[in-house]
Amino acid sequence: MMKTHKIVILAVFLLASAGMVLFGCSGIGAETPPSGCTGEACTEDSSSSSDDGNPNGISSSSGGSTPTSSSSTGGSTPSSSSTATITSSSSTQVSGTTYQIRPRSNQSNGITHYWDACKPSCSWRNNANGNQARSCNISGANIGSNDTDASACDGGPAFTCMNQAPWTVFYSGPNAPSTNRISFGYVAVNAENCGTCYQLNFPNGEVMVVMKSNIGAIKDNAKFDLMVPGGGVGDYDALTRQIQNSGVSNPNMGERYGGFRGACGWSYSSTAATCVRNMCNAAFANLPDLRAGCNWYVDVLGTDDASWDNPVVHWQIVPCPSELTSRY
Repeated sequence: MMKTHKIVILAVFLLASAGMVLFGCSGIGAETPPSGCTGEACTEDSSSSSDDGNPNGISSSSGGSTPTSSSSTGGSTPSSSSTATITSSSSTQVSGTTYQIRPRSNQSNGITHYWDACKPSCSWRNNANGNQARSCNISGANIGSNDTDASACDGGPAFTCMNQAPWTVFYSGPNAPSTNRISFGYVAVNAENCGTCYQLNFPNGEVMVVMKSNIGAIKDNAKFDLMVPGGGVGDYDALTRQIQNSGVSNPNMGERYGGFRGACGWSYSSTAATCVRNMCNAAFANLPDLRAGCNWYVDVLGTDDASWDNPVVHWQIVPCPSELTSRY
């Protein structure tokens, strides 16, 4: 009988040890430097969007160097258990979400914008920390997560997926903004791991949840480089080739750093907003996901002077909702 007790105790101990290995949590660390690949494809993010040409912006970082310090992660990732009521506003938007908007965080940093259409840094296995992002072909079809396809910015076939452009769904859950909507999208960040998600609260009251898919030479001392079509191609440009492939032979890309907003005006006005919208509709006439994401800037983010020009956002790390993981 004593021998049987010892066997049971040993089995329980082994099961408990296995459970700690299987279900233990790891912290969110700084981005692991890439290894095993070289060139733009390993470090690329365009971070493009950075608005070097903005006379009203903060002095931008020089060159294309990556910042050597990381911002605070804002604490541990909270659990997600509540649900919110969401109604889709168009056939291209996801209906239903388990994400619940958190109260606004006190930590804040600047944000810039870009869309260069390059294969994202997190689409390379050695950069992804076990969470490799997909890429798409020139027409927007998913070609999966692989290290075989070269970045479009190196002349290869792998582009950013067009369905990662910002989109909005209506939201009536806790902490809902007055507009009763929430936005989703993707972002370049030089801290935290690929696949980390953040809630952003903008000065105009809008709320967005974004997922890290890239890194880059983010300028204007900002933490985030938000992926917005028409936000500027920055250091790399695969977007012009993609637009030309869609049938627009000579697209107007606006300012290299600042995009359509840089071409239409650094300060908010109805004239500048109309100008950006016209440029969105012309350049992305045959690319509906990019056209909608470009107009998102005018309709949702850039609705006043405080949010138009590289706003300071309040941010926090949050659980990733299925809207983002399904497109990542």
